[in-house]
Amino acid sequence: MKFELDAQFQERIRTVFKEEGEAWLEKLPGMLKELAKHWELRLAEPISPLAYHFVCPAEGADGGAHMLKLGVPRQELLNEIHTLEAYNGQGFVRLERQEAEMGAMLLERLEPGESVLSVDGDRGQTHIFAQLLRQLPRIES
Repeated sequence: MKFELDAQFQERIRTVFKEEGEAWLEKLPGMLKELAKHWELRLAEPISPLAYHFVCPAEGADGGAHMLKLGVPRQELLNEIHTLEAYNGQGFVRLERQEAEMGAMLLERLEPGESVLSVDGDRGQTHIFAQLLRQLPRIES
C-alpha cells in the first residue's frame, strides 16, 4: 500500500500548515499503514484531486464500504469530529471511528445521488439547502 501524493496537494499542505504540514506529510504513509491494520481496512487509491485532507475509499474486513479521511490534527478538524459524533449520522455522514490525535476519521461511504449543482440557479440551490437545514436535529452542547 503505497500512494503517490500529487505535488499540488503536498505544496498546499506545506503552504497552509507550514512545519506542522511537513511533519504530517512525512508521517502520513505510516499512519495509513497503522490505521489499515488497526481498523482492518483495505485502502483504495485516494480521491482526486486531494484538497486539504487525504481521502480514500476503504473496504472493511466485513466487506463494508467506508471512506478514510486524514488531515492535519488542528482545531478545525477536531470540531468536525465532534460535530459528526454529535449528529451521529442524522443529516450528516456517519462517523464510524476516529483517532483525533492522528486527525483520522473512518466515515460511512455515501453513494452520490443528484448534485445540487444540477439545479438551475442560486435560488433553487438555496431552497434545497434551506430545506436540509430545517431537517437537522437540534444538538444541545
